[in-house]
Amino acid sequence: MSASCLRLLGFVVASSWLVADCSSPYAAEGYVAFGEYYFDRGESSDSLKFYDRAAQYPASRLQTYVQYMRAWTLYRIGDARAASTFSGCMQSTPTAGGEEQQPFTTWVTTACRSDFARLWPTAGPGQ
Repeated sequence: MSASCLRLLGFVVASSWLVADCSSPYAAEGYVAFGEYYFDRGESSDSLKFYDRAAQYPASRLQTYVQYMRAWTLYRIGDARAASTFSGCMQSTPTAGGEEQQPFTTWVTTACRSDFARLWPTAGPGQ
């Protein structure tokens, strides 16, 4: 199958995921995967759509990561909400996943603090 056909197929699958009301416990992970795909390709507006959908699953073990990636995506597109999203990520605590999730959430929160400090001059209030 040609690369353009695969891209089209990916777009159709991704688009159907955006409109689907998925009740799977892994739905947030699926949305994050699509968000990562578009983020890595530099298609920030598309990645933001999927991160926004993943954020609609507050019980997901990936919520802190979703906030972190939303903050980066908002920063990439020059959206002023990036600063407040980074701030929310820095204050995150695990909402699901129990003890085994604690190290991952701690890592993401630490990365968020580090990145926010580095980006503050351009993402902070009044920018």
